Amino acid sequence: MGETRFMAFRTMLKRGALAATIAGATLATTPQALLADSRVQHYDIAAGPLDRVLLDISRQSGQTISFAPEASRYSAAPIHGELSTEQAVQHALQGTGLELQVSPGGAFVIVHSGATPTAKPKPKTTGAEVSPAQAPRLGQVVVLGTRRSDVTDLSSPTPVDVVSAERLQSTGFSDLQQALQATVPSINYPRNRANGAVAANRTLSLRGLSPDQTLILINGKRHHVSPVVDTSDGVARSSQAVDISSIPVSAVERVEVLRDGASAQYGSDAIAGVINVVLKERDSGGRAEAQYGELDQGDGLTRNLSAWKGFSLPGDGFLTLSAEGNKTGYTMLAEGYDNRQWYFDGETAKEEAANGMRDKTKFGLGRSENYSLLGNGEIGLGGGFTGYATANYRHRIAHNTGPFRLPKDDATVRSIFPDGYSVWIWSRTDDAFLTLGSRYQDQTLGNFDLNLTHGWGRVRMGSYNNLNPSYGDDSPTRFYAGRMTTEQTTLALDWNRDLELAFSANPLTLSAGAAHRRETYELGAGDRESWANGGVPILDGPNAGNVAPVGSQAWAGFSDEVEKYGAKRENWSAYLGLEGEVLDKLQVGLTGRAENYSDFGNSTTGKLSLRYDFTPRIAVRGAYSTGFRAPTVGQQGYYSEVSGRIGQQTPLTLHLPAYTALAQTLGAQELKAEKSQNLSAGIVLRPWGNASLTLDAYRIKVRDRIVLSEILADAQTRATLDSLGLQSIYGVTYFTNGVDTTTHGFDLVGSQHFDLKGYGNLDLTLAYNRNRTSIDSIDQFDSGGAVIGRQVRGLITEGSPKDTLVLSARYAYGDWDFWLSATRYGRYGGYNNQDPSQDQYFDPDWVTDLSVTRRFKSFDVTLGGLNIFDQKPDLNASKMGVDGTGRQTYSSLAAYNPAGAYYYLKVGLDF
Repeated sequence: MGETRFMAFRTMLKRGALAATIAGATLATTPQALLADSRVQHYDIAAGPLDRVLLDISRQSGQTISFAPEASRYSAAPIHGELSTEQAVQHALQGTGLELQVSPGGAFVIVHSGATPTAKPKPKTTGAEVSPAQAPRLGQVVVLGTRRSDVTDLSSPTPVDVVSAERLQSTGFSDLQQALQATVPSINYPRNRANGAVAANRTLSLRGLSPDQTLILINGKRHHVSPVVDTSDGVARSSQAVDISSIPVSAVERVEVLRDGASAQYGSDAIAGVINVVLKERDSGGRAEAQYGELDQGDGLTRNLSAWKGFSLPGDGFLTLSAEGNKTGYTMLAEGYDNRQWYFDGETAKEEAANGMRDKTKFGLGRSENYSLLGNGEIGLGGGFTGYATANYRHRIAHNTGPFRLPKDDATVRSIFPDGYSVWIWSRTDDAFLTLGSRYQDQTLGNFDLNLTHGWGRVRMGSYNNLNPSYGDDSPTRFYAGRMTTEQTTLALDWNRDLELAFSANPLTLSAGAAHRRETYELGAGDRESWANGGVPILDGPNAGNVAPVGSQAWAGFSDEVEKYGAKRENWSAYLGLEGEVLDKLQVGLTGRAENYSDFGNSTTGKLSLRYDFTPRIAVRGAYSTGFRAPTVGQQGYYSEVSGRIGQQTPLTLHLPAYTALAQTLGAQELKAEKSQNLSAGIVLRPWGNASLTLDAYRIKVRDRIVLSEILADAQTRATLDSLGLQSIYGVTYFTNGVDTTTHGFDLVGSQHFDLKGYGNLDLTLAYNRNRTSIDSIDQFDSGGAVIGRQVRGLITEGSPKDTLVLSARYAYGDWDFWLSATRYGRYGGYNNQDPSQDQYFDPDWVTDLSVTRRFKSFDVTLGGLNIFDQKPDLNASKMGVDGTGRQTYSSLAAYNPAGAYYYLKVGLDF
């Protein structure tokens, strides 16, 4: 990487702004810290990655040490003997080409000396990652929410959570989104059990807003959205968002979560905040892990294998390859069965029949297989140029069950399934992400980054053990239901440079950039038998003679009509920003952005951020921004048909793109961007060494929020359809900018590190989020009536926990690591669409996780448990819209896995 690797630190030293790079959880100005480098102590630290060795020195000495994230790619020499802190650091830096500089305030900063690193083998790594909780004294520069190169999480003008790979892995989850939910309380990730692609495509949300109102970045580059448009009755309803479970946890160096509106900085979607997944940059070493676990109830078996390996490339470059594969077994959740005697054979007692159906009426969390491969690399090209690339591919196969069809149900063809049947729905997801880019760094011209990013996702769906009852005895039992595909290509140029300006006490960072993005969304039809009407009526029972249900059950296929629809668009954008320490202790940031979309027009946004450090112990910060979220191409182009039954007819309910002539005849208008105003204010406290506390309050107003409308089927609509010769259509739905909302809340985050001397180290963290969303206004259909009903209003305002508290502790002693985490999920619930007296709320719950790790010379063993006290959410009352059979026992809003306790064994090997 050469001199360009640490150019930011040299610039920082020249302008005397070292305080901004010091880890916020320590007090660099305390007398103990200033004198730490002169004390002589006994050190016995093995060779290893430089960041880890510096961590050990900092923890033992109490000295603040600041370095760039790239330090993890250098090897440190062993440290033994009676040494001062400065001597210990100098030993660690031998042969790396790095040097120690000490600021006037006594802070240690690692910079590049310009010397060529000596050629020596790198020692084996331990595979453990540096955690902010482990080392609050280490200042790791964050890249999210700023274009500056000298900002850490606690010196940022807006709140940023930094979650290390070690913390993610300590949660015991192989799914990145679940691991984030377990560590960041402002993230909600409900275990939605809806059928079809939605069950296989789960997305997280931030601060109680919609999942697609959070921008997802991979190494700072925009990730494409999933092909799945969510039309379920969960909190993600109406959204098309990013599924980052495609990123193997083993490939992650850290995750940065910006809890603030940032559309002016990053563009569309950043209304609630931004999540940036930073990948490993290793040029040597490697690690493999195997995990085996099972639920306490005896199912939900999981097997996970993951590995990463680093390779050295020319020009001080690297290539880090990561791979992961996991299988998750079926989890049974159903407890109740149908109590209508007629649906069982007359000669069989109702109770006996119910017991006999127990093995056939599966309903719960489906089984799945996931395979991911990721590569992240960089190579020095000389002359200040660096080339880089990131590539990721994921393949997922998921199987989920629909509600059991009883032996004499109208949807059962008795000659095929005399005992009834459980529908199995499968989905196959393929997802690819590729970034190619080049950076150029020059002290005079500034820093340039030219990159091309392409994302592609496809979901194919089908079912088996199923029927299209309208085909009678000729019905197939396997169906292909169709596909959804999305693509996104972005070409971007970013630039920044530090400027000496007359009005500023310190150099300011000027940034600018432009981008062009192209997006497409396509639908593909399924087998004809998966959606067509075979014309066979119901043969017996109370409804004999009526038309049988049409289409494959639980998930009907896409008809040939879908291939007429879809959407595509192009987008141009440009931004300009200026930020830095304008006056002593006062940081100011200004950013403006303009965008043009080919499908709905222009958008202009801006952001102002401020921070003032009264003392090294106390700072205040705040920001005001305007934001936007462009309707996704899926929301623009999604089309589907759902068959119903009214008497002897099987009319269709259509979901129409809002741009179609029929939708606009019925009152739809072409979609426009959601607009937001985000106001935040907070305080940062560092009351004593090794401790930090931040409190940030926010208000987010969203105008023209996009929602999926209720079915429009009133008399006026039916008359219009009849006049157009569309008597077979019962009603229509479409996406509309129909709701305005306001979200209030605050985040509280604290940490404390204890050096117990000869008895190890203890790290405690507390993180709390509380938020409330209210609806300011709801649009009306032209024919009258609100565009969304009570149930959907409840999803927006009540569907996510009102508050979440995460308490965690890590105790390290010798070769032992102990992690304990307790999470409290606050009250949540939902509305009944017709009767307010039938609303249901779910009580707060505590979920406790525990893991114990023993490290050996080249491997480690972890024994852990999730939800070790077997806590389960309240049962879902039938008044909440259960299908009448009692088979859905837990709400799809459940904030954690309703299956209870899970235990696992994990073995890691370093090489």
